[in-house]
Amino acid sequence: MGSTTIAFGEIHSVNETNYTAVVKLDESDGILTGDLQIMTSMSYLNKNSELPHPKTPCIVLMFDDSNERGVVIGGRFSDMNPCDLSKGKKIINYQKSKITINEDGAIEVECDTLKVKSKNINITAEKTVITSAVEIKGTVSISEKLTLKKGLSSSGGVGISESGNIDMSGKISTKEIVSGKRFVEV
Repeated sequence: MGSTTIAFGEIHSVNETNYTAVVKLDESDGILTGDLQIMTSMSYLNKNSELPHPKTPCIVLMFDDSNERGVVIGGRFSDMNPCDLSKGKKIINYQKSKITINEDGAIEVECDTLKVKSKNINITAEKTVITSAVEIKGTVSISEKLTLKKGLSSSGGVGISESGNIDMSGKISTKEIVSGKRFVEV
């Protein structure tokens, strides 16, 4: 069994198919390694894969006295590549997408587009606030009270089926025919 050394360098190139990288070693006048396996926390049934970009500062474990055998242990922070983490937070930052998990239980997601694919999504909260336009493609079922603060608008007609009371205040106007089973004059 040969020697094992820890070396510092930066990712030179990445082979996405084999999950390997060539590393430019700092302490060896920029000598390039062979394709080194990139270490990951999970790689069988549950998988965690994230390939580094070229120029990412990294730490490698080299086997023997050859630059051909080794493993990329992971990335590292430096003066040129500072960490944006503060105590009590875990931050996953992929340039245009960022997830921050805070010790206080808050989770923040910042991204251009968030896609969620699930058979069922259940949200349990004291209050859910959405501060943007919402488009729903499908049927909406509301088992409790619906409160509208600024009116109701429809381009395809509105059908209301109610077996109880409908309480309204304000003016009801129409440009077309209104129909119903029974109307009461006031």
